[in-house]
Amino acid sequence: MKSKHAKRDLISLKKEYMSINGKKMRVISVVEPDVSVILPFFDSKKDAILIERQYRPALRKYIYELPAGHIDEGETPRQAAIREMQEETGSAPKCLSFMYKSYSTPGSSSTIFHYFVAIGLANGNGRFHKDPDEVINIEKVSMKNALSMIKSGRIIDNKTISAILYYKKFLAKG
Repeated sequence: MKSKHAKRDLISLKKEYMSINGKKMRVISVVEPDVSVILPFFDSKKDAILIERQYRPALRKYIYELPAGHIDEGETPRQAAIREMQEETGSAPKCLSFMYKSYSTPGSSSTIFHYFVAIGLANGNGRFHKDPDEVINIEKVSMKNALSMIKSGRIIDNKTISAILYYKKFLAKG
């Protein structure tokens, strides 16, 4: 299923006035759908993850990221995670578990990021359904190497750093 978001603008600015500490203030907020992020392990050994090397036009460069995407209207975060895995990687998770959720930038946005861990990747039919603006290369990276890439600054995407470190700190055994 192709994401509905390719057909419309995803992000807008909302300008409003509200009273804060008794003073009328102009507040500008970013309005954006919530997001699902997936930390995908190739198998139950959990020693290697699938990571994307994606071109980001706003940055004018490739960066390493986990599969992720906006949640379509009427879709649950879990459904969006499965759809995004299929669209961006051609794979479907055999087992998908919720990890946590967080606000991405609470000072300017109410967007919630929903984080999942996927264990075991099945060929979801092998066809990618990337959005027209997506240039994605898939790589297999050991968890040890992913942590080194974070430490060295090769992984600079916040959602990717957050998911890997959360998993390592709170869910990994050993």
